[in-house]
Amino acid sequence: MADVLFQTRFSFFGRSGWRSKASKTPEMLFDPDRLDPRLEMFEKITLASLKCQDDPDFHLVVLSSTLMPEAYQKKLTEMCNDNLGPERSNVIFRPKAHAPAMFKDYVHSAYEEEQILAQVVLDDDDAVCCDFVSVVKAETEAALRPCYDEDVDTVFISFARGISLILGDGEPEIAPRNSIFNNQGLIMAAPAGTRRNPYNTSHRMIHQRRPSRSIATKRPFYLRTLHDSNDSRGLVDDVRLTQDEIKEMARYFPFLPNLMRQKSAFQPHKPPIGQVLRLVLLRAVT
Repeated sequence: MADVLFQTRFSFFGRSGWRSKASKTPEMLFDPDRLDPRLEMFEKITLASLKCQDDPDFHLVVLSSTLMPEAYQKKLTEMCNDNLGPERSNVIFRPKAHAPAMFKDYVHSAYEEEQILAQVVLDDDDAVCCDFVSVVKAETEAALRPCYDEDVDTVFISFARGISLILGDGEPEIAPRNSIFNNQGLIMAAPAGTRRNPYNTSHRMIHQRRPSRSIATKRPFYLRTLHDSNDSRGLVDDVRLTQDEIKEMARYFPFLPNLMRQKSAFQPHKPPIGQVLRLVLLRAVT
């Protein structure tokens, strides 16, 4: 049976493909007015989605920077331990380096080479559905089964269907999303000893360069949050979900209704991130 490893960058100062303004200087990256709402999103969206998995047998590694203030290093580590437990989460702090290499080093040190591993990219403000781990294990086993005269040990799996949580100046909106081989909902299934890492792969070219599978469904498998601090706005469907359709999303993302009952937990921060975040968390599922 495959192990599932979620890999998350949290304010890592180094090379990783992340291109926002905050990634350029430590002063901007570790400004408390930025870190506080980022931690809030990470806990209430990302960690919440992992905490509610119907299969709790998975691990999360979070890569951050040695330049992060010690108080925030402690907050981040305790947040992961409190939500998932130290046996399922590991926060690693590294100096300026290439993020894919850091993740690859972690995998090679933590797993036996032959162990089948499903490596999942998970941004620190995105989420996965509550049965993601169990579905990924089944799809990984099927994907690595030799077929069509191919003997491959690395297969990329794309869950194309998800939802976008759109934050702007007006009311937050939720749109359906169907984007094949985007970073959200993308899995690299391979033995742990592989030299590849999903962060070091051009996801837009996977279907041309690598053995791959696309899972086509009508239900969502991930949630992508779009806001002003994204390094790209991403493609957004013109259609918006109705209130009834948004409530149906709780079937796949059960943490969403709880956000309405935790109003005191969301305090306004320096705009644009904090104020927009608060609006979204309080109103997205009303």
